[in-house]
Amino acid sequence: MRIPDEEGLTYLEQVEATACQDIRPLRTDNSISDIVLIDSLPPDYIVKGFAQQVRAAVEAASGS
Repeated sequence: MRIPDEEGLTYLEQVEATACQDIRPLRTDNSISDIVLIDSLPPDYIVKGFAQQVRAAVEAASGS
């Protein structure tokens, strides 16, 4: 997805522009996003492995 380059606008102003708002439902209705803040990570840490653990835990908790 490309945000139109509007001369003189900040990134936030561009995101709030009409063209970007028109596609907002496509982004928000079709994605799941979580923010995790971590002080430090082990050297062998990979995001994919963490995401798999989270999905497995959610699935187990929901009984699916």
